[in-house]
Amino acid sequence: MRNVITIQKEFNAPLSDVFNLLSKHATYNKAFAPLQVVRVKDSVDPERPDGVGSVRRMGFGTIKPLKEEITYLEENKRIEYKLIDNPYPAGDFRAIDDTLNSLHRPVAAGPLQNSLDVIHSVCRGSSFEQDYQAIVSLRDASSDWLRQASENLQKGSPSTAAITWLLWQWGKQVHSWDEVFDLEAQISEWKIRHPDFVEGVRARLVDKDLSPEWKACEDLTLRGILADDPPITTIDSWNALLRQYGVVS
Repeated sequence: MRNVITIQKEFNAPLSDVFNLLSKHATYNKAFAPLQVVRVKDSVDPERPDGVGSVRRMGFGTIKPLKEEITYLEENKRIEYKLIDNPYPAGDFRAIDDTLNSLHRPVAAGPLQNSLDVIHSVCRGSSFEQDYQAIVSLRDASSDWLRQASENLQKGSPSTAAITWLLWQWGKQVHSWDEVFDLEAQISEWKIRHPDFVEGVRARLVDKDLSPEWKACEDLTLRGILADDPPITTIDSWNALLRQYGVVS
């Protein structure tokens, strides 16, 4: 099966000038940028190195996997070419994928990457209380980023910390998309009704004193933080998690 691409374009220039430009491989670098073309084999005609028999490589940057050979040239009328040594079968997008991968330049590690070992050591996911205290203990860490994490947790809403930890545990299980979106909506509704949300808006956006007074809790445990207004939903797996960690009976 023959594949044909037809492109029509009008030029405000003499035909001979247009043909002369389009019959040169180097012109494609400008006409089809960022695609880059380089002639790798000259034509047998020394007066027209880009003529019949010449070969060009095409691609991006230093990666030019596609080769084309000029097979027919009729002055001011027609140029024909064919793909040769194409490493990628028709319809396969690996050429683009490989080219983009070859241009990838890894960025320097940021604070998150540099702190992954510490994060894994303090966030074990078996006990909220242990994880909470472990993160708070990072106040003496050598990393500014980790010290800031410790400070943010201590100054932040206990209910937000508790609900975030529980959502982390729930997310370790397999759930349908319907359950995920349904739980998100119900937890969002619960959080908006929670006093800490109102106080956070006041401290951040209304009075802007950045000194919120969070709802007092019995202690910094899941039950102590959430038991008097538990985030019960219609999702059985979530409610089972609340029972598992003692938030509800």
